[in-house]
Amino acid sequence: MLEWLEPPFAPGHWVPEQVEIAGGDHALGKAGQRSVTTTAEEIRAYAPEVIVLIPCGYYKEDILRQLPFARLPEGWNDLPAVENGAVWATDATSYFSRPGPRVVDGIEILARILHPEVFDSPEDSQAVRVPTDLMKS
Repeated sequence: MLEWLEPPFAPGHWVPEQVEIAGGDHALGKAGQRSVTTTAEEIRAYAPEVIVLIPCGYYKEDILRQLPFARLPEGWNDLPAVENGAVWATDATSYFSRPGPRVVDGIEILARILHPEVFDSPEDSQAVRVPTDLMKS
């Protein structure tokens, strides 16, 4: 999960718990703590298989519109998630940026992204795969 791209932010607060409950691993953020900047080196070392973009206050359409202009972390194109087309844009505003009942919906969306063989893929209204051509570092 990346809460911001310039600079890259690893989410804190409740998001790491959302990832854990959905069956994922969130090594860069800490539950119950503030979101923190991370580095390209830390992201490359972690080598994420899936990346979910959740810029604070953005809807998935905002993410897709802004990505072509973003300065992505060095080595972005070599990350397993990018190479395998496993980068997702979600409605961060509704499901990840604000505490409330919809964080449960966010967990369900993450479970669909992480385990489509069990839960089916997310609907386009929930999350979309980011086209590779939008992500040029």
